[in-house]
Amino acid sequence: MKRIAYFTTQYATVKSGPGRFAEYLSNVSSDKISFIFITDDIEKEKHSDRVLVSPKSIVGNLLPFYWIYRAYCFYKTFLKWTNNGHDIDAILCSSALEALFLLSLKKKLPVYVMINDYKYMSSRSNFREMFLSNKLRKTLSRFFLFYVESYVAQRASYVIANSNYTKNMIRKTYNIPDERLFVLYKAVDSVFFQYKYRDSLKCTHFLFIKNDWRIGGLDLVIEALSQLDWQEDILLTAVGVPDGDKRIIEKIIKQAGFKGKCTIHPLMNRTSLLPLFYENDIYISMPRQEPLGVSILEALSTGLPVITSNAGGIPEVLNEGKSGIMINQNDLKQLVYQLNALKADPSILKDKIIEGRKQSLKFSPENLALKLEQLFT
Repeated sequence: MKRIAYFTTQYATVKSGPGRFAEYLSNVSSDKISFIFITDDIEKEKHSDRVLVSPKSIVGNLLPFYWIYRAYCFYKTFLKWTNNGHDIDAILCSSALEALFLLSLKKKLPVYVMINDYKYMSSRSNFREMFLSNKLRKTLSRFFLFYVESYVAQRASYVIANSNYTKNMIRKTYNIPDERLFVLYKAVDSVFFQYKYRDSLKCTHFLFIKNDWRIGGLDLVIEALSQLDWQEDILLTAVGVPDGDKRIIEKIIKQAGFKGKCTIHPLMNRTSLLPLFYENDIYISMPRQEPLGVSILEALSTGLPVITSNAGGIPEVLNEGKSGIMINQNDLKQLVYQLNALKADPSILKDKIIEGRKQSLKFSPENLALKLEQLFT
């Protein structure tokens, strides 16, 4: 059996797709591979498959680039752990940043690097848009990290993408040959996200989930809902909005003239999210960027119909529109038209729901385990 060291900054606290991937990885059942989790997101080492990384936050926060110090701590912890007699066959990093110092071990151990999105790859071409929508520090950081990610991707043993769309972007942007690229789709647990049959289809309760509401297009969703004649009957539940951004969302709602109700929540774990999939009628988002769409997969698994944009890897999740309604990016007029069409005839969604559940089963944890075995063996 091959032992893989998995480096991740999300393990106990799940904030986004990479954190959920770590959850699935920890439950992989295989007689060919096993994982050791190297992470700073646990309180203490209680299990043999977890190794605690403890950056000195006071020192680290004084540095201009804390992530460099953090990556170095991961590297030093791993060296100390392996020097104590622990054997590892390969290294898997949840992002290019964690692999920065680990590349020095490439002669001894293959280094696999995951690129889960294309926010850094698109930073050069979308610099102006990012500057207008994000804080200056965040924009400049992403612009700089593009070069770091490029450096790591070109030197890693293998680069892992979570969709064919992301894979093609990596190939073109970082000039990585096909033999060093591998697509590894994220998983959705269909047992946890159980399918629920809906007796009647309505179009009044909408669910939006995205850990970055700007990229998720929440502003476009609100603008579209505000143009509907039946907007007063609408309840929009928005998940993924930091407490500090609530006033911004409230201002967007006021400027759009949205007369329905909107409840705003920060990021949630999957246990808290689950009831929302059953309480709402439609999952709605208009991502400007989306490498895959884990929340979309979870919605499909529960039988919640989806209306979203065609950004990035979403067509792969929705089977080119067979499993959900796809809108061209930033096409507000088309979104309003589709919402009105669904209100007039909700039965349009019946086939989409059935196909969506079938599609979600292709992203099962079992298939993930098989792909991991293929990757490492």
